Amino acid sequence: NPASLANGSVAALMAYKSNEPRILAAQGTAVTEWDPEAYGIHSTFNVLVVNRKFAAAHPTAVQDFLRATLHAFAWINQSDANLDRALTFAQALSTAGFDLAGSRERWKIEARLISSSQPADAPFGHIADAQWQPEADMLVRARLVSRPPVVASAHDNAYLDAIYDGRSLVWPAP
Repeated sequence: NPASLANGSVAALMAYKSNEPRILAAQGTAVTEWDPEAYGIHSTFNVLVVNRKFAAAHPTAVQDFLRATLHAFAWINQSDANLDRALTFAQALSTAGFDLAGSRERWKIEARLISSSQPADAPFGHIADAQWQPEADMLVRARLVSRPPVVASAHDNAYLDAIYDGRSLVWPAP
């Protein structure tokens, strides 16, 4: 809750770039943001996760889910009208209230972060070891883990490779 920072309940708050700082600024609360990237800690962005056993048993389901997700991401980002339409769908399904304007702003910020984090030499959605290594190194330096994580085992681009023809997403599924 970003209000906990504004009301003095806490002195610091870990936050999403697209959420709490924006909310606090809109409320007139002055905050100091420390962006880990400014200190050489390039962390990963949100990733899609699947159970390895399920993925091995149902590779087509995983590929189709990824294909639909990436196609939707591209469609939403084609125009403000598409973004508004997608958010209207989400708003209609919400049972807990929905901040349409805030969600629109969050989407734009996060879409920019996602797009800027992509390896230049790979299809959209791919993850490179180099993206994960600085975060793994930071975990070791901060003594949050007892041994270095094996970065290469943290991701598998094979499912993405299966849904691309070069750098073009195969849509619809064959």
